[in-house]
Amino acid sequence: MNNRTIFLVCGMLICFSTRAQEQKPAIGISGPEKWSSIGFESTVISDDGKHIMYAIEENGNTGITQKALIVKSIASDWQKRYEDVNAFSFKFSPDGRYAFFKKSDGKKYRVDLNSRKEEIYSARDDDNLLIQEATEEYVFSKKAEALPSPDPNLARVDVWGYEDANYANPWRKRKDVLEYDYVTNRSTGKGFQLTHKNEQIVQIKGEWAIISYCEGGDSPTEKFWNDKARVKYYLTSLIDGTRTFIMREPKSEGTTYIQFSPGTGYIVIPDNANLSYSCFNIKTKRLYDISKGKKITRRGAGHMDVEILPMDFTFLSDSTLLSGDEYDLWKLDLRGDVAPVNLTNGYGRANKIAFRTQKVKIKTGERKLHREVNGYIINAFDTKNKSWGFYSLKNLNGSNPIELSMGPYYYGGESNPILKAEGSDVYIVKRETAKESPNLFATRDFKAFKRLTDVKPEKEYNWLTSELVHWTDLNGKGCDGILYKPENFNPNLRYPVVTVIYDGFSQFLNRFPFYNVNSLGHGNFLPVTWLASNGYLVFVPDITLRRPGKVLIDTYNTLIPGVNRIKSFPFVSEKKIGLQGASWGGMQTNYIVTQSDIFAAAHSAAAYSEYISSTGYSSEISPDYNMPGKGESFGGLITEVPENYVSQSALFLAEKVTTPLLIRHNRQDPLPFYQSLQYFRLLRRLGKKAWLLQYDDSEHGLQKGKSMTDCYLRISQFFDHYLKDKPAPKWMTQGILPDLKQVDSGLELDPGVEP
Repeated sequence: MNNRTIFLVCGMLICFSTRAQEQKPAIGISGPEKWSSIGFESTVISDDGKHIMYAIEENGNTGITQKALIVKSIASDWQKRYEDVNAFSFKFSPDGRYAFFKKSDGKKYRVDLNSRKEEIYSARDDDNLLIQEATEEYVFSKKAEALPSPDPNLARVDVWGYEDANYANPWRKRKDVLEYDYVTNRSTGKGFQLTHKNEQIVQIKGEWAIISYCEGGDSPTEKFWNDKARVKYYLTSLIDGTRTFIMREPKSEGTTYIQFSPGTGYIVIPDNANLSYSCFNIKTKRLYDISKGKKITRRGAGHMDVEILPMDFTFLSDSTLLSGDEYDLWKLDLRGDVAPVNLTNGYGRANKIAFRTQKVKIKTGERKLHREVNGYIINAFDTKNKSWGFYSLKNLNGSNPIELSMGPYYYGGESNPILKAEGSDVYIVKRETAKESPNLFATRDFKAFKRLTDVKPEKEYNWLTSELVHWTDLNGKGCDGILYKPENFNPNLRYPVVTVIYDGFSQFLNRFPFYNVNSLGHGNFLPVTWLASNGYLVFVPDITLRRPGKVLIDTYNTLIPGVNRIKSFPFVSEKKIGLQGASWGGMQTNYIVTQSDIFAAAHSAAAYSEYISSTGYSSEISPDYNMPGKGESFGGLITEVPENYVSQSALFLAEKVTTPLLIRHNRQDPLPFYQSLQYFRLLRRLGKKAWLLQYDDSEHGLQKGKSMTDCYLRISQFFDHYLKDKPAPKWMTQGILPDLKQVDSGLELDPGVEP
């Protein structure tokens, strides 16, 4: 073999090796050009449990979605794809032999699942597709009453007083008419007016309606201190209009979620003021407490570390209610005769496993607690390692649940129903991980699962992996967070990090982070998927502690030790750590950059910069976005603890900022635009490195399309410059003159020039 031959062979081997190791492409700034996913909401299973039908949705960065239908055997590998099928326009025959579907051209098809042949089908609609429900016994309508016309001889003046039922709103538009609800019985033809001024229908069931009345009209945002803004509830007969007073809404900022029991024997009212469930007996017209001193609460989501009553309660029967605290499930007697029973026997709290009811969707309806061969199926989330799975309850008398399966998956939580065949013990679940798209699996016992679909568009890109990170905050409390890494992660390299803050997200450790659907950051800041795909590590810490008066101080106490934990990893470039947050996360970001220089760059979107004017100011776009509150977040009213409002307002601390800050806030945002404008103007006056982006066609988030793509590109250029040492773009180094708006983008890089 001569030298030339050896050279050619070596060259071929090197070329082959290079191609074998060639990296998959990163996700583009506008997202994947094409993305396939399963339309689980429209998935159906045949009554005999032998076949399923589901839609494949093709969602590209243009926003156009195409639907294809897959008809598939559960037992074998047989399946067939049909294009251009109408969403939800498919079902099985009761005996499971035929599959029916309708295409976009209106033609109906029938597939014989025995012979696997299809034909155009011309039978009546109610023989195959979309059978309509029976008509209601009552007819509801609206009638308008004209209000008096304005008198041109009188002054156009607003008159407000301290005893008004609602707050002063100079932008409220005057109504020309008032609309009222009427009800008519189809059988008798008799009817009457159901609602009157300042009244609304809350719920209608059977022959009853729950009607709410609020003297302050349709925005009772002051109920926690203004008695006139508290809602009154009435039980009204749809037969003769007879009314019975139920209760007055308690003084609480929590939502009152009042509703009928299934058989309309009772009305359940969560009382967040007293943290107890109340019940109204329709027959006896008596209101009483059914919690009987039991504490059935969860930590409140959002900005406060407070306890609230769960609002996702359900019914086991007309006289039995099912709810859940932070960990365990409870059974309550609506008759008020029996004390609440802890269905999971305290097992959840003892083992830090959160149990929730599992929705099971059958053709005859949806059941939130379904009995199968192993017992009652319940949803389980292990708060320690963030795994998801299923347990069973042998009975409803209070016993330890039995584990069926747990693992590093995400099953959609309690909100995603499981499908069950009507005449078989076959169940269909949707399962996903951080690096695998949601797919369908079949099971009979919730222990063994058979994969039915293999949708995996993420395999075309450099995707990501996720892992759990632990640390201790400055209050001595253990904390959790997620660290996302690129799929092609190399532990021998040192990576820049972007930290994303808002609330708690570690429960989604194993959830698939779509780029353009339900993505963390979608519409407000760079998505986790783009960052990881393009060579960043992404740190998402749980920021859940919200002590009154210290909401932002607690963010600092949690975040900074978490970032220090990330900095300790040998593969992290400790001087190249960024921060981004939007809305509440933007408020946190604005504050954090005044308290620490640990971040090399930060991006804040749609956020407050100070809380003095925010206690009472309302914008014309959203007059009730933020009204004077009780002051839970800041430990009291502004007159009681003004120092708390000042000490946590980024505007008053702007001189301490050393981190380059990119702010995005749109004029049409219901959160007032001036909040970011005043912060930017002051930072600019102080000579701080700051930029402000404003998009005309967007509100609190970004309008999908050119505005979102433009903003994502600018944020990526901003982080690339400060975290990857890439050249800055001209919009950062030279700016864009107002007269050149939408003429000069300034996106060209400006090598050698430091902004």
